[in-house]
Amino acid sequence: MQTSTHELAWAAGFFDGEGTTYADKTHSIFVSVGQKHPALLYRFNDAIWNLGKVYGPYNNFYSLRIASFAKVQQVLALLWPYLGDEKREQARKALATTHLNKYEYQKCISLGHNVVRNRCLDCKNEGQRRRYRENKAGV
Repeated sequence: MQTSTHELAWAAGFFDGEGTTYADKTHSIFVSVGQKHPALLYRFNDAIWNLGKVYGPYNNFYSLRIASFAKVQQVLALLWPYLGDEKREQARKALATTHLNKYEYQKCISLGHNVVRNRCLDCKNEGQRRRYRENKAGV
């Protein structure tokens, strides 16, 4: 699936203004975008390869949610080049507190990753190395 850079830049701007990345009490990670106009959420979802699901209306308000660690990572990877610094930091913090679900745990184990207390240290370390390279390069 391919999305134009123009549409991804629009989606990142929309997410910067209306969206959030967070981890709940159970350390599950979510991407969420709220909006009164569902058409904008469907456009956003198209840009991110339909990885989310639109819910609502609840009190004349709609929301798009992504609740899978793997899907959240995909969405963030798609939007990352266009996201502002605050949303990037918000995503980093949420990812740092996230635990793996059963499927992700099995995938990391099958890849021979070092998993401790339901967290993949290899994936976390790779993320830290990538951020270091980005910061060093001034990205």
